[in-house]
Amino acid sequence: MVVVPDTFEDVNSISLQSLNQYPFISSEPGVDEDVMSVLQEENIDVNVQFYCREDSSILAMVKQGLGISLLPQLIVDGQDIRALPLKEKKTRTLGIGINDSNRLSPASRAFIEMIQKEME
Repeated sequence: MVVVPDTFEDVNSISLQSLNQYPFISSEPGVDEDVMSVLQEENIDVNVQFYCREDSSILAMVKQGLGISLLPQLIVDGQDIRALPLKEKKTRTLGIGINDSNRLSPASRAFIEMIQKEME
């Protein structure tokens, strides 16, 4: 999702190619490789104005009108911020690592089942 200030133009979605037209707020190098790999795969050179370590800092800076950013939907959902979907469909793979599925507690098993249903 592309997070934008409330004053951003009135559009319903935004293309990856157009991200370089706006001041961009990025995660520090090495912090969010998923977002940076999408930009690199599409050969997009964004106009980075600020680097942040925390997603909450990025959201606060976008709300103040300092730029836009590209963040995973799981970060954006439930936040009080304007978010636009990308015109291009981009996904990422999430995983849960466990040592032995036969030794999971009932709570762990229920958590994994809940996550699997949520991601369907």
